[in-house]
Amino acid sequence: MESAGAPLHPRCAGQIRRPRHQRVIGSGGGCGVEVVTALDCKFCHKQVPKLVNAHIIPRSLFRAALGQGKSFIHIEVNDADLDRKFKQTGISDKTILCEQCERFFSPYDTHGFEVVTNLLATKQIFYDTFGKSFAYISKVADYRLFKLFVLSVLWRASVSSLEFFDEIHLGAHEGKIRMMLKNNNAGIEDDYSVLCLYQTDHKYPSTVIPPFQQRIEGGINFCRLYLPLGLVFLIKVDSRPLPKNLLPWIVKQNSQTLFQLFPYSGSYEMQRVESVKVLTKKHLGIPLRTVYRYEKPNLD
Repeated sequence: MESAGAPLHPRCAGQIRRPRHQRVIGSGGGCGVEVVTALDCKFCHKQVPKLVNAHIIPRSLFRAALGQGKSFIHIEVNDADLDRKFKQTGISDKTILCEQCERFFSPYDTHGFEVVTNLLATKQIFYDTFGKSFAYISKVADYRLFKLFVLSVLWRASVSSLEFFDEIHLGAHEGKIRMMLKNNNAGIEDDYSVLCLYQTDHKYPSTVIPPFQQRIEGGINFCRLYLPLGLVFLIKVDSRPLPKNLLPWIVKQNSQTLFQLFPYSGSYEMQRVESVKVLTKKHLGIPLRTVYRYEKPNLD
């Protein structure tokens, strides 16, 4: 047993001896103690010796987006430098979750993947009153699991240290969503209502752009969240009630889930990607840091 008054090796003289939970036994160096800092998991709020490389967006969706490819390119460009990295399994952060909490999100991520792959495999169309194609229908989405899946991605983006998610600031809603996730409680339909969208005629469906916050329908605050495969989610992050004209289209209990169709052509998303193509030509194949690409664009 270690004695409280045990002398330190001369190499460690003058160093402050930390509590046991903040240090580990090392090898070599003579003193036998390596000072480390306990890390805080942002989900369980416990101090742990190590955080895992947690995925913000489930790796299964990236694998589906990659298709036959083995990796995608994550390119960051800023005024200071250029950083080009090759990754295998998506956007991840080593500063937010312990291993146990990373596993906690698995049921939500699994269900989200099942809903998305089934949706795109079936592409069952919902027609509006004028007989026009309005949305794809998901009949396998479970209200609790699917809504918590979307909220879990939003929460992970909010607490992430990655620059990609800098525009997501949930404030007090961050703690409320965290408790909903911990309690497996999706709340009522007006609690962080979710609208699901699918972009048609997308030239680059495996491109993901950064999420951001916006005000729509009378100034109600929403977060606009992007996933691979042309999926977009609007999440109400506001204590005010959802505008009545949006009520029919949100994720609901005991009801099929609709993914509204909207064109990629002429959209904000298209403008972002096209700006990348311009810079790609200008900077020898390196696009803006704010876009993560999973396939080589056709620049002809």
